[in-house]
Amino acid sequence: MHCATLDFWCYMISERRLTSEEKLNAFADDLSKGIDVSGIQDITIFVTGSYAREEASPYSDLDLFIVRDGSEKGNKLTNIEKALLDSSLIRISREHEFPDFSGGGEFLKVNYIKDMQDSLGGREDDFNNHFTARMLLLSESKALYNEKTYNKFLNEVIEAYFRDYHEHTKDFQPVFLLNDVIRFWRTLCLNYEHARNRKDKTPEEKNKAHLKNLKLKFSRMMTCYSLMVSILYIDGHVTQKDIFDLVQITPTRRMEKLASDFPALSGVIQLLLDKYAWFLRQTGREKEEVLRWIGDKGQRDKAFDMARDYSAHFYEIISNIPKEKEKLKYLVI
Repeated sequence: MHCATLDFWCYMISERRLTSEEKLNAFADDLSKGIDVSGIQDITIFVTGSYAREEASPYSDLDLFIVRDGSEKGNKLTNIEKALLDSSLIRISREHEFPDFSGGGEFLKVNYIKDMQDSLGGREDDFNNHFTARMLLLSESKALYNEKTYNKFLNEVIEAYFRDYHEHTKDFQPVFLLNDVIRFWRTLCLNYEHARNRKDKTPEEKNKAHLKNLKLKFSRMMTCYSLMVSILYIDGHVTQKDIFDLVQITPTRRMEKLASDFPALSGVIQLLLDKYAWFLRQTGREKEEVLRWIGDKGQRDKAFDMARDYSAHFYEIISNIPKEKEKLKYLVI
């Protein structure tokens, strides 16, 4: 896909990619120099959200995940180690003028890679937030500190989904992984429905709920479905390297790659990315301005009409998966 045919999309995403990368590189550089991990070598920090997707605006939050080797029972950070780590993350993020971490920093939790692997498919997966951390690692993450350990953990998580690969080397399909991607998308949808179930919301709370819904229908859908369709369009059996290569690129770059690999899809992907660029422009403004915009019923109706067309483009991409590959069945059976 060439930018000459995508002037609006290319301008918007090129600008966002450049500013996101510049700000993250500067932050990561200072992180490597100033983070206080007391000599701990087996920890990595990665970013998710709009910065990991390379589409951050000046008002975007910095969403960080901390992962350490081993399990919480055997390798847990001490309270002092965790306090020093948190304080250095807060200090450096403020020096780079990022908004304060959401929830007063409640999400600056240390995840342990062995626990994330061992809980895969188990009852405690959701309860301990391992599922969310694992899916964000795979679908939209970028290493900020200790990239070598980040890549090691990424390979270990992917390997957990390939536990049956050695028995099906000639025809392996990552159904286990696809099921988790689908489950992640469904969980995001269910979480939204649960959050909006209150009847006593103020007008501002209703506007925040509308905005969250719009982000679900655009950026969250892009994260999940770009990975899903990219896997389904892989010709032949799927390897761990195939998945590793996919998760190393952002959701929008996955769609650009798909358009390049399958020229017949370039038209619908162009339409999809143009609508996504519209979403980025509308939501990349100061928060109060965005809430006023979504609070206007006429503008809101237009936004959700755009979202319906956007999701229809993803459906068209899925519908065009070659029938002889029999991959479409993995989404419904």
